[in-house]
Amino acid sequence: MGALLREELRPRLNAREKAEPGSDPRILAAAAMFPVVAADRVLVLDSAATAERHQLSIFDAAIVRAAARAGCEELLGEDFSDGQVFGSVRVRNPF
Repeated sequence: MGALLREELRPRLNAREKAEPGSDPRILAAAAMFPVVAADRVLVLDSAATAERHQLSIFDAAIVRAAARAGCEELLGEDFSDGQVFGSVRVRNPF
């Protein structure tokens, strides 16, 4: 199973809004195949605790917590050390 967290997909698109200039509908369609993890209160609080425990930025911790919530066992990320483990999520640095 995969999940996708992309900062570039903001702002949210709804029926009344147009896509940002340059938004490729093929990219949006591909992104729509992945589960969406809500950045709700619990995720934010879990992210803050993870950030403090592992000395991560809040954004990196949110990525880790979202991956865990989505059931991902591996997380690809260049901002992490290869092989780091955060609970059930193991990080793989592709570089």
